[in-house]
Amino acid sequence: MKKLVRCKDKHGYRSQNGSAMLSRLSKPLSCCLCVFGKTIASPEARRDEWLALEEIYKSGEARSIGISHYCTQHILDIMWVAKVTPAINQVEYHVGSQDVDQVMDTCSDLGITFMSFSPLCGPCKYEAEDSLINGDLVAEIATHYEGKTGSQISLRYIVQQGIPVIPKSNTMEHIKSNFDIFDFELSEEHMQRLSRATKPAAESGDCSVAIA
Repeated sequence: MKKLVRCKDKHGYRSQNGSAMLSRLSKPLSCCLCVFGKTIASPEARRDEWLALEEIYKSGEARSIGISHYCTQHILDIMWVAKVTPAINQVEYHVGSQDVDQVMDTCSDLGITFMSFSPLCGPCKYEAEDSLINGDLVAEIATHYEGKTGSQISLRYIVQQGIPVIPKSNTMEHIKSNFDIFDFELSEEHMQRLSRATKPAAESGDCSVAIA
């Protein structure tokens, strides 16, 4: 299974090259190394950071490189200097979130895979009835699919759009359940109901990071 590593540093990366970044990690990587957009405060810093990631990629220490929580303008910032297109952009996306930062089309146009972060809205604040594990909407839809749970409905909604997901779990039971979403398909009616949901909402704010 491919591993994702997200790098972030409150001090930024402008003085860091690829070797310096890699030295902060515990061992060589056979994974996708992603830069976390919220911590990078200027176009110049984003470009420097991306070029450092390219060094790591070209050295063979990472199989692919990507970005996390990047808005359209942030992506365009790095594309001015990029020789390697980001493999993925990892953004909060789930039932209720909508395209919170309006970046999905940009990713598609540039050949960047849009990846769902927090597909079950783990860190979100919401009322119990809006839960993506056993809330009213997903639980009711689950009754139409034998043996399926609300959380499986939530995950299936995303993958049925062709979007990869990375649900987090610490128990083998939940991990197995998260994988058990490929033997059924949601109806168009249910996909539409889920797509119209506005709760639990995603937390925007990544786009407030400086763009100029």
